[in-house]
Amino acid sequence: MIRYQKGCWFTPALLAPICVILSLILTTQAGPANAQAVELNTNDIDQADYLSEIPIVNSATRLNQQIIDVPTSISIIDRELIEASAATEISQLFKFAPGYLSYYVSGNQFGVTNRGNTLEFPGDLEIMVDGRSVYEPFFSAVEWGSLGITIEDIDHIEVVRGSNTPAYGSNAFLGAINIVTKSPLQAKGSSINTTLGDIGTRNSALRHNTRINNIDLSFGLTYRYNEGFPKLDNTNLPFDKINDTSEALHAFAKGIYTPSLTDTVEFQIGLGKNAVNLPYAPPHGDVQGFNHRKFETDFELFRWTHNIANDNEIRLQLYHNRLSIDELRKLELLSSIEKISPALVPVLFNGRSDEKIMFDLRGTQSDRTDFELQHRFSVGAHARLVWGFGIRYDWLQSQFLMGTPNAMDEFQYRLFSNVEWCLHKSWTINLGAMAESNNIVGKFISPRIALNYKISNQQALHVAYTYGNRTPSVLEANQIQSTRFSDGTLINAQFVSSNDIHKSSVREFEIGYRSAYWRNKLSIDLRFFNT
Repeated sequence: MIRYQKGCWFTPALLAPICVILSLILTTQAGPANAQAVELNTNDIDQADYLSEIPIVNSATRLNQQIIDVPTSISIIDRELIEASAATEISQLFKFAPGYLSYYVSGNQFGVTNRGNTLEFPGDLEIMVDGRSVYEPFFSAVEWGSLGITIEDIDHIEVVRGSNTPAYGSNAFLGAINIVTKSPLQAKGSSINTTLGDIGTRNSALRHNTRINNIDLSFGLTYRYNEGFPKLDNTNLPFDKINDTSEALHAFAKGIYTPSLTDTVEFQIGLGKNAVNLPYAPPHGDVQGFNHRKFETDFELFRWTHNIANDNEIRLQLYHNRLSIDELRKLELLSSIEKISPALVPVLFNGRSDEKIMFDLRGTQSDRTDFELQHRFSVGAHARLVWGFGIRYDWLQSQFLMGTPNAMDEFQYRLFSNVEWCLHKSWTINLGAMAESNNIVGKFISPRIALNYKISNQQALHVAYTYGNRTPSVLEANQIQSTRFSDGTLINAQFVSSNDIHKSSVREFEIGYRSAYWRNKLSIDLRFFNT
């Protein structure tokens, strides 16, 4: 059930002292530093541990955890499954995650959603590539054709199947996905991949990996083209061909630099262009044809990790995403849209002649800059804690979508923490929260509490309660769609956003069971939840 709230008593500044107090409590209750370690070494490790691979994930709580120990339901789409899937688009891979749907919006646009919310732009999932959010402020969703990576670039994908706002904030309202690409350390040399197929598919990818001093580098260039859906002979459409082609060209470079044993510097840059033909319909009719929309994208990522000691790590991350859209669409004549006689147009619109109305997205652009500092460390022998803070700045400009040539911007602030406390060798509790603040809905907090019971090294149960929040995007809070004459003169403006817009909230209770056997070739993952 989703409900709306106006305010929250919690302020982000309260979370830091709470974490410090909790850390002190855990430290005093932890007991002898090596007692549990000895017990685990003697009783919990058997031959199966050495023969089986236990996946490590961090998308659930930001802590590195064995998948059997995470406090929520999570799936891993590994490289072996990706290669066996025969998928041609990244979005198609998510059909292997329980509860997720992958679908076509058109022949060249894709959607991924959780729990059947099959909108054109589903906006309740946080999608990340190597920890960098690719959630677009304009669409409040992801433009899958602009990611700049291919299936061949992916090492694995972590899919959180429930609300994960305590770890990654508002965008992870119904789930979170982290697409982890191959590290420059994993591959050497050069490669060329080419795919030819039906519907005019022509995909090519060039990759080169090298090492210069202490820097491992990867370079890539990708070209993708297809003709979209073919027209069926038995359809009665007003055009001869479904012209929903798509074409994309992307380039990227990424590297890893290790100046010392305790420091790692990662960087990524990418840019690309892609164009799609989209079906359009006039205000009073069915689909009439296709229109050309062009995207330009670029991104930059910098990440520094400093290992102070075992389980004590500081990470600083800074990234920037940019997206620009260019589309000019001529709709029907003004008289047809307003359902009036053409002779009345000059009378009602100050002598203007009847002409086709413009759908003008030229000059539409969004920029996102995000800074985050994260600290992970152990608290005694029985607890681990991660905490951090971040600042995000969104900048958007679109005269058509926001009714003004001026840009809109927004600062978002966040403070987060998660404590993993081992009560016993079989019992673990996770306490997490994300406090956020912006100028649209103010301050709010998304907490989670979860209890895990480890039946054996291959089986575990967890019970979790999450209270998630989602804040409207800048566009959702300021959208005013305007119709104009060809010279830009305003005809009318339609207020799409509400003046009294609020955040949406979800309460989620879940019980999960997970087991894995035969080197994770056979796994059982059950989730019972109520929202």
